[in-house]
Amino acid sequence: MCASMKLDHLILQDIPVNDNQKQVWKWHIQDPASQRLTWNKPPQSVLVIKKIQDASLLQPFKELCVFLTKVKNMIVYVEKKALEDPAISGDENFGAITKNFCTFREDLDDISNLVDFIICLGGDGTLLYASSLFQESVPPVMAFHLGSLGFLTPFKFETYQSQVTQVIEGNAAIVLRSRLKVRVFKENREKKARVDDMGIILTNGDVDCGRKVAQYQVLNEVVVDRGPSSYPLQRGPLSGRTPHYHRAGRRRDRFYTNRKYSVRSGSRSVHDSSQRPRHHDHPYLPSLPLL
Repeated sequence: MCASMKLDHLILQDIPVNDNQKQVWKWHIQDPASQRLTWNKPPQSVLVIKKIQDASLLQPFKELCVFLTKVKNMIVYVEKKALEDPAISGDENFGAITKNFCTFREDLDDISNLVDFIICLGGDGTLLYASSLFQESVPPVMAFHLGSLGFLTPFKFETYQSQVTQVIEGNAAIVLRSRLKVRVFKENREKKARVDDMGIILTNGDVDCGRKVAQYQVLNEVVVDRGPSSYPLQRGPLSGRTPHYHRAGRRRDRFYTNRKYSVRSGSRSVHDSSQRPRHHDHPYLPSLPLL
């Protein structure tokens, strides 16, 4: 019997063997160049996110929105606070275009099922922000390099019309970047965990091991600080015999963090142990599809 399980860009394959031999598993990595963007039907809506507090991006933002609305007949989603910028709200010519926009508010409106793909105008920070808006599956992201750091923003705005057209037509390569899942446990004083006769803690729904859980998915790294609390942080698995670690603060990178990126941004990678592969700490999650 032969079975395979696809995990993002990795394939775990069960190799058939004889009855007297042990089961063999092999990892195969797909060629990133073979991954292409395909649409089941033509995209109709796009989310445009621009870097905030940067006057140099106002004109590219307006040009792109006019192109998407007038030429491509797309439904354009933008942040409500972006249209509140005086340089945009005071532009009478552009005001006629913004009347056709759909707006949303961060942390209040869910647009995960309304957007076909995302266009970012800025640097890597803008891309990270776009990723944070989608805690489940993420639409394909097209990032234009208009910021300081641009490791994840390969597109140049000078040729945005032809590049956006290729994406809409499904003629573009795509890269899947794994994300981190972060679960924060807080002491639950409202409920006490129930224990059965075997000493197993029983939980339900929003309670995990007698604690309330907050969950996030992030692209680059996680920083945890204990704040004013006098107690150290505890890091460790919910089950198993792996030891827990206590410390005042914690920073966790993606397992494929670019060292040049970390150095240039003034940070460094942190390892608990040089003997344990970093990717063992991270479950496979819905990826961030980058164009």
